[in-house]
Amino acid sequence: MELPHFEKALNLEKLNLGGCELLKQLPSSIGRLRKLTRSLNLGGCKSLTDFLYFVEDLNISRLILEGCEQLRQIPPSIGHLRNLTVLNLRDCKSFVNLPHFVDHLNLKELNLEGCVQLRQIHPCIGNLRKLVYLNLKDCKSIVSFPSNILGLSSLEYQSLFGCSNLHSIDLSEDSIRCLLSSLPIFSCMRELDLSFYNLLKIPYAFGNFQCLEKAMFKGKQF
Repeated sequence: MELPHFEKALNLEKLNLGGCELLKQLPSSIGRLRKLTRSLNLGGCKSLTDFLYFVEDLNISRLILEGCEQLRQIPPSIGHLRNLTVLNLRDCKSFVNLPHFVDHLNLKELNLEGCVQLRQIHPCIGNLRKLVYLNLKDCKSIVSFPSNILGLSSLEYQSLFGCSNLHSIDLSEDSIRCLLSSLPIFSCMRELDLSFYNLLKIPYAFGNFQCLEKAMFKGKQF
């Protein structure tokens, strides 16, 4: 399946291609549509293998790639889109690399649930100071996770459930206490799912999460 070029669609604000299962490539002109401010929906494009380059001053706010099962990576330019608030990569089963996120982005929701080939989260995720929702459920190949995630003071929801190979994340009492002395860690956190992680005890510092409403530590050795 091939799409037409969009050079003359200068006023296009929203593009919905969800469910185009035979679509393999996108025309490069889409990445230059400067009025594409609302959303680009490619959810369910199961054959999509190559993703386009976005100009860095594109004002798109929502990028939906859920269920793009053949997509392995997205271009670095996406990590520079300052108006992007939602990035949904749920069930991108071949996805292996996130872009590098620069400072001062407005990304609020990052959904990576079911990205079973994703092996690590780069420390640049600590640059996402406005991130509210982070879902890494069933990312079964992740082996390490940066501790600077604890500095994301806007984060309200985080799930690492099903990350069965995750073995490197510093949740020690000393680490959390050190961060508490310098950062308002998880000051907005409402729901925290650490039921993947083999904690020997729940750090006392978790008692400082003033907004926490739900915490899951199922199946631990304490």
